[in-house]
Amino acid sequence: MRARDLAIVGAVLVLGGFALADSLRGGPPHESAAPTTPTGTVPVPEIGVSQKPVRNTSGALVFTDLTGGDCRLRGYVVPSGRAVQLPPTTTNCQVWAPLRTSRIAYGVPTVPSEASTSFRFLDLSHPLRPAGGRFESSTHTVVWADSGQRAGWCDAAGKGIDYDLGEEIRPVPACPIAYDPDDRPAYTKDFRLFAGGQLMYRGPGSVHDAHWGDDGSLALLLDLNRITRIAPDGSRKTRPLEVAAQDRRLTFSHDNCAAFWGDGAEIHVLDLGCFRAGDLTFDGVTAAWSPDGRWIALAQPTKIEFQQLLGGDASGSWPVRAGGLAWLR
Repeated sequence: MRARDLAIVGAVLVLGGFALADSLRGGPPHESAAPTTPTGTVPVPEIGVSQKPVRNTSGALVFTDLTGGDCRLRGYVVPSGRAVQLPPTTTNCQVWAPLRTSRIAYGVPTVPSEASTSFRFLDLSHPLRPAGGRFESSTHTVVWADSGQRAGWCDAAGKGIDYDLGEEIRPVPACPIAYDPDDRPAYTKDFRLFAGGQLMYRGPGSVHDAHWGDDGSLALLLDLNRITRIAPDGSRKTRPLEVAAQDRRLTFSHDNCAAFWGDGAEIHVLDLGCFRAGDLTFDGVTAAWSPDGRWIALAQPTKIEFQQLLGGDASGSWPVRAGGLAWLR
């Protein structure tokens, strides 16, 4: 590739990162002088077509594209439909993201005989900058601190890992299931919830999952058959889980007022005591909350459907087939 072509490709990727970072902050794209071109071989960027804008939204939706069979990583700024320029990235169709920042973790294709899931990190604001090596998760998932600076998982040997991105890897006494508001990995021991070595929940019930909201609330999956939301003032609300949901992974909204689970054909939204829209059901294989919890994005067989849940009933769609979804602030 000629030097001039390398410069063009590098500039496109870096400017795409700037555009995403500005969109997540709510600002316009940079119009400053072109950035310096990175040295070395630069991959040809994925130049995607734009999608239809979805008004009254914010942030960017990153997804794995089922078209072509390689689950290529793609992204678009939701309110404008503008493509996020990414280096060609093949995945195993899984993607995980924190509440804030433009960092993600994505699954790497592996052979079926492997017992763990391989994954890497990527900062979409700086897609050419390395964001760590290749890691293994025996639980096939990655959990994030809301800040996006730390991520946790269990390695191939079943040992808990807390990773300060780009910095230090620390051991955790058990598999991390969440991060507390102080960015400490949380885990269960004898079905009790701990974070930073401190007992965080004394019962009743055995803790199987947990999620801290950005309002200071704490949601707990107890005994696999009910969810308890502990508000910042200490008050509690509990709702039972139907049998079909008891072996499914829950995805909580930013304030723990709602959670959803999927059965492979439908997405079931559950009111946890403060979700004005109540219980809802949508067609979809998987889904993602908008960062403010007012919208949900649904991966359906031939499209991604956007549905407003709070403050209106607007909707929109993109004609793409998606696997994993992550909606970034």
